[in-house]
Amino acid sequence: MQFDGIQFDGLNPINIEVEGSWLPHPRREWIGRCKAAGPYVAMTFMNAGNACECSKSERGRGEMEIHLALFPYDKASIDVQVNFGVSRSIILGRSVLPSPTYVPKVPPRREVRAGRVEPFALLEGTPSIELSFLFIAREDVKSARNGLWHLRPELAARVENPQLRRVLTYGRTGRLT
Repeated sequence: MQFDGIQFDGLNPINIEVEGSWLPHPRREWIGRCKAAGPYVAMTFMNAGNACECSKSERGRGEMEIHLALFPYDKASIDVQVNFGVSRSIILGRSVLPSPTYVPKVPPRREVRAGRVEPFALLEGTPSIELSFLFIAREDVKSARNGLWHLRPELAARVENPQLRRVLTYGRTGRLT
């Protein structure tokens, strides 16, 4: 299930600067910051095969952390747990990577626009995993209890994919097939 490049019409197109770097070897962790002029929320996607896991961030202000970590399951450090998230949201996956030092290419700095699903990284393993994110201006969401947020109903009605519309309007996490 591919979401990269999907543009949501009617959302406020604020700019978000995403900047970060890989920690020194042997750690395989990319830590960064997402900064914008105003408050926003985020949703992360982990696409592996026929399913895509997704998770919503907490309600953010103008800056949130973004992270990708590859934690080894085996002594060879090629069978890894993949952790990806913005703020305190996290998606977990698993992949066997080509080498114990492999890390995917992640640009150290880029500017993205809210309202569009943007690619973050591609892990070339078995299975390969596509990581992406979506930022949404806080004024385009409705706050709910326990830090949850939902896309405003008038904007959600414009989302054509029913599974994606559901995850944008209910709960904190979801699985799209």
